[in-house]
Amino acid sequence: MPGWLDEGLKYRHGATPALDNVVLLVPDDAWTRTLPGGKVPDRGDFKRHAGREQERVRLWTRAVQESQRLADEFAEIVAHGGPIEAAPLG
Repeated sequence: MPGWLDEGLKYRHGATPALDNVVLLVPDDAWTRTLPGGKVPDRGDFKRHAGREQERVRLWTRAVQESQRLADEFAEIVAHGGPIEAAPLG
C-alpha cells in the first residue's frame, strides 16, 4: 500500500482498491497555512534547519500541538453527531 515514504513517487498517488475502506482526514489549506512555515513539517525540514535542530524541534512540536487541537475539534464534532464533509478519494 502506498505510504508517506512514497511521496516522491507521484504515480502512486491515486485511488486504488487497497484504499477502498480508508477514511482520510485532510485539513483545509487555510488551517495548514497557520502552521509554522505555512506547511506540514516534512523531511526537507532537516535540510532547511541543518545546524538548528532545536528550532526544527520547536516548530515541529508546535505543529503537533496544532494537530492535536484539530483532532480534539474533530472528536467533538463526531461525539455530538455533527455533519462531516466527505468526498471520494480520487
